[in-house]
Amino acid sequence: MNADGPRSSLRLLLGILRHPGAWWTTWRNLAVELFKDGGATVETMTPPPDEHIAARTIIQPDGDVLVFFSEEHMDDTELLLRHRRQVGEWYARSRAATEQAVVALRTAISAASAGSSAWAGWSAATRGPVDGMLRPVLAVAVARGLFTLVRIVLRKLLKAYLGRTIDRWTGAGVTR
Repeated sequence: MNADGPRSSLRLLLGILRHPGAWWTTWRNLAVELFKDGGATVETMTPPPDEHIAARTIIQPDGDVLVFFSEEHMDDTELLLRHRRQVGEWYARSRAATEQAVVALRTAISAASAGSSAWAGWSAATRGPVDGMLRPVLAVAVARGLFTLVRIVLRKLLKAYLGRTIDRWTGAGVTR
């Protein structure tokens, strides 16, 4: 669930359902940015006319963050603040893309799990070998067990699929 609560997660989910390709493209771009060429790069240029890179931050997928400043700009507070703001904007974009992906995947897993467990529960309740009061208990137990099993299997399958997909997007073998 989103850190801002269930309403925010619901808004994210509705946005994903309205524009299903948009979140995928955003998330794909983030993954390519992180896994291609060793990490995402945020650069701050000096003002014209002699534009050159004054500050660079490299954000690696394993969580390492490398920051470089040119020596002649080490004391430039305005440049430092501008660079800091640009890095913050990158993190805000990546958080939004990640939250959208998490909501979409959790929704897909929950829907598949709930659907399969409802079917199994109904089947056990209507055609099970047990009669009387034990039939609803069996239906709930079967439904809950299948729900958990489907969730576990789908998570593993999605993790493997996403790893291979990132490899394909970036042309690298870094996610195994």
